[in-house]
Amino acid sequence: MKLTRFVILALFLYVPYGNSARGQQAEAINLPGGQLNVTVAPTISAAEQTKIIQWLTASGNAVTTAYGVFPLANVDVLVAPANRGEGPVPFGQVMREGNTRVKLLINPAEPLAAFVKDWTAVHEFAHLMLPYINRDAAWLSEGIATYYQYVVRVRAGLISEREAWLGMLAGLERGRKDTHSSQTLHQTCRSMSRQGGFMRVYWSGLVYALTTDVRLRKRSGGEQSLDRALLEFRRCCLPTDNEWSAAEFVNKLDQLSATDEFTNGYRTYPDRRDFPAIEATLNSLGVVFQNGHLELDNGAPNAAIRHQIMVP
Repeated sequence: MKLTRFVILALFLYVPYGNSARGQQAEAINLPGGQLNVTVAPTISAAEQTKIIQWLTASGNAVTTAYGVFPLANVDVLVAPANRGEGPVPFGQVMREGNTRVKLLINPAEPLAAFVKDWTAVHEFAHLMLPYINRDAAWLSEGIATYYQYVVRVRAGLISEREAWLGMLAGLERGRKDTHSSQTLHQTCRSMSRQGGFMRVYWSGLVYALTTDVRLRKRSGGEQSLDRALLEFRRCCLPTDNEWSAAEFVNKLDQLSATDEFTNGYRTYPDRRDFPAIEATLNSLGVVFQNGHLELDNGAPNAAIRHQIMVP
């Protein structure tokens, strides 16, 4: 789910689709392995609708760089103007009741370049690689989607590798600042809609995704990865209407990848009260941030893994 500067709930930004919108014929965007059926609110002009299709095509194709195909064969995408919020896409949400749908609330006047640079649609489409995971473990699903919102945009050429790492480093700092030892991560997931803690939840989960991906690639000599495990999950288990627990999901990924990395990494997360350490992993990848300057060190021990992640 997309968050703006403040917590924005779906009801707060909800823009109804009138009967005319529901009656409109959706425009199909064909992607490798899947199709987006896009319905745009009739209040958005034809020129802006063309821009929206271009943006969603770029975002959908970016997600296919995770493992070669789109996660689901058919997804409905609903696009409407936002009542408020900054940037091209103030809000996004996956709705899984019945047919899977992605709702995106936008500021239509923003230029195409701003839409293509925005991460929201990519983040929501990345959620489609996962089942619905119990919100008590929102850190897991939101963290994986947040990780991929950077990685696949680099692979697709929508942003540079430097932009991706700078974005992740800034987010990790927000996650640290949002972490308070009075609650476990599990407790923060349960209370965040009332008490906040979104940054802790999202960015703790990204640490899990990144560190697990690095360990998988290193242990297997590049044969295993988060990409590969999620591709196998698509083959065996998607689409699914079932709600999964975090433990069920990581156990399944371990089974599919013939490893124990997902479960081993997962065990410490629900009860932890601190923000998970990431500095050693970043340094090993050659991601060094000092005095406001980012250096990508190609001589670092795991620099080759960094290249595998960003340019598979």
